[in-house]
Amino acid sequence: MATFRERGLLLHDTKQESKVDEEQIIEEARGMIIWGDREDDVRDFLQSKNIGSMQINELLKEFKSDRHNEIRRVGVKNIVIGVLLASVPVITLIIFLFMGLIYIKIMVIAIVIGVYGLYKILDGLMKTLNPSSTKGSLTDIMN
Repeated sequence: MATFRERGLLLHDTKQESKVDEEQIIEEARGMIIWGDREDDVRDFLQSKNIGSMQINELLKEFKSDRHNEIRRVGVKNIVIGVLLASVPVITLIIFLFMGLIYIKIMVIAIVIGVYGLYKILDGLMKTLNPSSTKGSLTDIMN
């Protein structure tokens, strides 16, 4: 009688399949954290897939660290953009002083741009100093 291998019925090694499945589960859990799902929901998901509690704790710590680093990066970017925008009214005023006259409408527009720059600075500081308080998916946070 022919064995399963001889008939071509044994296609995959079960150990290799379980390793691939576990990697897919871990990547899905990472995505859940990155997209802003609650830690408890991700923990429940991993437990339902028979991942050990010690490994779950390590994975969640790593995933949260990745998310926080990305939020900090966005925060630094917002600070840089905010500083550039906040400098617009100052530069506009200096140019007007050299010209000897001030165009009110242009100055008002520059001030509005500067105020938005201050908002970006504050938003960036919040994300940089306390990334765990930032909720939502990373794509929402990046905009």
